Amino acid sequence: MLSRDRAGRNWRLADVCTACAHAIPHTAVVPDAVMPASGEAIGYEGAQRAALDPGPSSATRVREMLVYLAAALPACTSAAARLTAVQCALRADSGGRVRLSNGVMRSMRLAHLPVIWRELEQAAWLRPGPSAAGFRCSDLLDSSVFTQAPGRRARAQAADWALRQTCRPTVRRQRAVARLVALQVAAHTDDHGQGSIEAVHLARTAGLSSAAMATLLDQLAQVGALDRWRLDTTTDEVWWASGARVATRLG
Repeated sequence: MLSRDRAGRNWRLADVCTACAHAIPHTAVVPDAVMPASGEAIGYEGAQRAALDPGPSSATRVREMLVYLAAALPACTSAAARLTAVQCALRADSGGRVRLSNGVMRSMRLAHLPVIWRELEQAAWLRPGPSAAGFRCSDLLDSSVFTQAPGRRARAQAADWALRQTCRPTVRRQRAVARLVALQVAAHTDDHGQGSIEAVHLARTAGLSSAAMATLLDQLAQVGALDRWRLDTTTDEVWWASGARVATRLG
């Protein structure tokens, strides 16, 4: 598990069971594919391999970022602020500075919500930076952001991928919380249109109760963002797949 205290200034990685991790405040389960630390000396041959290896996919980068934010941000953080934090973290430079264009905020249908920035500032996750025409500039305060997989271009591509997932015709007019769940679903969906995630983890990363999560999954099924889903009560995992438009309620 990954846990934080002192508003994200101290972090601890511990080996505990999933049930215990979910019971501890300000923690998140680390997936099998973790974000390696940057800045290691890799040498010429290592650089050649890195050039040939595209690294984690955009979906994987977004999935890992959502895991990180589940631990880094307070549980009460709104879905709109979490969607914004995904874009900030993936678009930040190596010094933690980010210039998020007004166009991106408009695309996410969040430009009219200045309270988002106050939420992230009060969470001690970022502070406002010098203004720039057409951009919202900020400095990210959590040093853990800098340990994400290197490659600024690849991270920017992941940010664009996340933006496209939340701007799809089936979800773009939904509430921010529905778009956040849709992003989680997209990040955990394989090439065959199938996917799964622990119900507790899905609820945690979106700041939802199980009942609210079920309502949102039903809502996404109704608008065509996914076709069917179910809860496996044995593993406590939510499963979904593209196919017949049948929505199974969580309960």
